[in-house]
Amino acid sequence: MFKGLCEELRMESLPILPIDSPSNALSEVLQANVSGEGGNVVSSRLVDVTESFAAFVPFAAISPFYLRIVPRFESAHFHTGLTDELVPQLAMILRRCLQRLHVALDEPDFNLVVRSAPLPDRGTQRAFNSEATFRWHVTIFPRLGAGAMAGFEFGSGIFSNANLPEDDAATLRAVDTDKLDLREP
Repeated sequence: MFKGLCEELRMESLPILPIDSPSNALSEVLQANVSGEGGNVVSSRLVDVTESFAAFVPFAAISPFYLRIVPRFESAHFHTGLTDELVPQLAMILRRCLQRLHVALDEPDFNLVVRSAPLPDRGTQRAFNSEATFRWHVTIFPRLGAGAMAGFEFGSGIFSNANLPEDDAATLRAVDTDKLDLREP
């Protein structure tokens, strides 16, 4: 299904948190909307949901069809928050999101990043309570060629995205699920 898939994997560990990291407050809003207790602030940007994870297009996403998969439980650290029991659920939602991008955008190249809080009690991190302010997550951003992120965005750190997150999420939700392989991974 993913012909021409690049088999490059690069892992980097940085002792910082990205500025655009989702806070517990965002995740609480997401949880409320997924469970039907809240308004439609985030639900219009939802793409997929499982019992323990939600995939959505963030508000003011840095690029078209940028996706974020967050756990629906509090956990700042990927290595402790993703238990053996949760791996199949994360694999399933990740697979479905990648398949939606594959069908909707005609096999785009993409970057996939797992963002986790720095290990506690290391250097300046001792003064920072990442459990209270950060939630590990997976980001997927398709590399869409002309009009997508390029030298200006990477050089300046200023990102332009003309797409509305609600429209991107609606496009991905509208993918014909008959074209998806929905088997358990």
